[in-house]
Formats: sequence, structure tokens, C-alpha cells
Amino acid sequence: MITSVNNETVKDLAKLSQKKYRQKHQQMIVEGIHLVEEALKNNLVIDLYATKAYDRFNSVTLVSPHVMKKITEAKNPPTIIALCNIPKPEPVGNQVLILEHVQDPGNLGTLLRSALAFDFKTVILDECVDYLNAKVIRSTQGALFNLNIIQSSVAAFHDEYPHTLLSTHVSKEKPLNGKLKHPFALILGNEGKGVQEATLNQSDYWLNIETSSVESLNVSVAGSILMCQLSEHALNPLIKG
Repeated sequence: MITSVNNETVKDLAKLSQKKYRQKHQQMIVEGIHLVEEALKNNLVIDLYATKAYDRFNSVTLVSPHVMKKITEAKNPPTIIALCNIPKPEPVGNQVLILEHVQDPGNLGTLLRSALAFDFKTVILDECVDYLNAKVIRSTQGALFNLNIIQSSVAAFHDEYPHTLLSTHVSKEKPLNGKLKHPFALILGNEGKGVQEATLNQSDYWLNIETSSVESLNVSVAGSILMCQLSEHALNPLIKG
């Protein structure tokens, strides 16, 4: 059992709470039984560390509770974590979600989970909160491991790929006419500012959700609704004509 916070392995693991070390080593920490199991299913796990023995897991290194707290920096540390490889980007799919400057970890985690649920398996992140933030990883409930996540600007994506761009707009519509065809990309913007003007100008269509009694919806709620509708685009009420 590792009992010292000055152990070199513990120091290396603790450094992964910082983005620069995750990027440098292309490794991350996932916390809790469910996320550990999902990481194992996706062959991402390098090592397991736990504060108690688990019959269901092999080759677990035991650590003391205060060592686990040091590694995770959590007030209530988990009983098991996994050191994992960060999934490598894959070819871009035909149904893409682009997130532009989304800053809240909870919103990002929810959107990633919804993206997987509605078959937006490629997600482009344009200057968003770090998707390997512990809160984001917890919010995805393992969806992160089954998505193709690429960090790129909207402009760079638009220059390289032929996807039809659909941006959300809080007050105006440039509606679709007829059936939406693949490939396409749905763009969601920053929580406070929405989609940037330059991105709106590049977009083929603008979409908004009509609401009653409230001016607008949280980006994760709005994005989930739009992904659900667009995944069934033949019946999509946003499509006019």
C-alpha cells in the first residue's frame, strides 16, 4: 500500500489535475466505479488505484485515503480511480456537434452526454473549458470515452470539411427548407454571448427554439433539444416547407 503523499507515483498522478500535464502526457484520471468500468470497456486504463480491495478489478494498487485525497484534490475522494490514456481523435463523422466557447463544466458534460445519446459522435471544441476537467468527466457519465473529441476553431473546421453549418440564434431564423442532408454540424455558443457573429455569418442556417414565458434556455438544455430533433430530421419541426 502507498501511504506517503511524497511517493513519486503519487506526485505524478496529482500533477494530472493540471491541464498542462494532461496534455504533455496524454493521460487523465477518472474517478469512481462507474467511470472506471467504462474506461476499462474502452481499453483506456493504464493503472488502477484504490483505498480498498475490489474483487471485480485486477491489479489494483492500494493507497491510503489521504493519498487518494492528494491525487484527486476532492473533499470526498473516491475509493477507486484509474490512470487512463486520453482517447485519440478519429476521422470526423457526418453528424457533428460544434461547441464554441462553452465555459461551464456542467454544461459541457451534459452536452457531451446528449451528443452520444443522439448520435453526434464527433464533437468539435472551440476554446471551451477543458473537457478533461474532473467535473466534466463526471458529468458525462462515461459518454466521453465513446466520442470523437477534436479541439479546433469553427473557421478551421469550415475550411476543411464540407458540412452544412447550423447555428443557434436567440432571436432570428434562417430556416431549413426541405430535408436536412448529411454531412452537417450543429453549432452552440457561449452561455452568455451565444454564437459569435463571425460564425453566424459563416453558417448556412440559423435555428432557434420558441419558448413561452422565458426568454432563452440554458445551452445544455437547448443543445439537447436541438440534437434530439436533428437526429430525427425527417420529422424535425424546425425544418420549414
